[in-house]
Parts: sequence; C-alpha cells; structure tokens
Amino acid sequence: IVRTVLCWVVVLFVFNIVMGALTDIFVPNATIDDNTQAIVDLFGIDTIYTIFKTMIFAVAAEELLFRESVHDVLKNKWLFIIASSLIYTLINFAYTGFNGDFIVVNVLSYFLPAMLFSYAYYKNDCNIFILMLIKFTYQLIPLTILLLGL
Repeated sequence: IVRTVLCWVVVLFVFNIVMGALTDIFVPNATIDDNTQAIVDLFGIDTIYTIFKTMIFAVAAEELLFRESVHDVLKNKWLFIIASSLIYTLINFAYTGFNGDFIVVNVLSYFLPAMLFSYAYYKNDCNIFILMLIKFTYQLIPLTILLLGL
C-alpha cells in the first residue's frame, strides 16, 4: 500500500509541476486560485481548523462524494472518470468561482487532477481508503510547506 500511495503522489506531483509550467508559459500573469487563497487565509486565522479541514474533512468528504458515490451509479470506467471529474470541477467552480481571464486554466487545474484521482481510484480496485491515503499524503506536502512558512 505504501508503494502504491507514494507512486501516485509522485505522479500527481509531476503532473502539478507540468501544469504549473504550462500555466506560466500560456498565462504568465495568472494569480493564485481562489481555493488556494482561501486555505492560506484560513491558515492565518486558525491553524488546527485548517489542518482538520484540508487533511481530514476534505479528503473524506470529497472522495466519498466525488468517487465512491459516483462509482456506485456509473460502472463504466471512462464514463465514471469523466463524470466524477466533471462534477468535481463544476462544484469547485460553483463554490470558488473562477477568474474570467483564466477560466480555461482554472477549469483544467481542477478537472485534470480530478481525472488522475478518479483513475487512481479505479486502478486500485475502487478502494476508497487507498485513494484517501493518496490524497492525504499528496495534501500533506503543501500543508507542510505552509506550516514551515516556506
């Protein structure tokens, strides 16, 4: 399980580096997305709540809602991956809104990682706990950076 989790975290980390580079190339003036800014702002107010919200609540709620429940309805692999990723993206769009100047970048920054998470879920025999461990470990990296003040 540890090897699987670390493998997926590396894949997601490399993906984010590539997406960041492409964003810098195509949209050099892009700013921090609203969701990330909300986490940074919340962290300044209440560290313990931020850790709980990003590491426990968000991981469990998002994976149960956007993977497990959608998979219960859609058994076709690719239909599930696309639909669950699209639903996740639309919910984030409705919740955070996207800067009109960078809407394509913002949508892709949610949709493509959501596809990777959905694929990881499917690839690991639809084991929601492995997916939660992947996401928890993945989110531990930026949280640690935030905690260290880097």
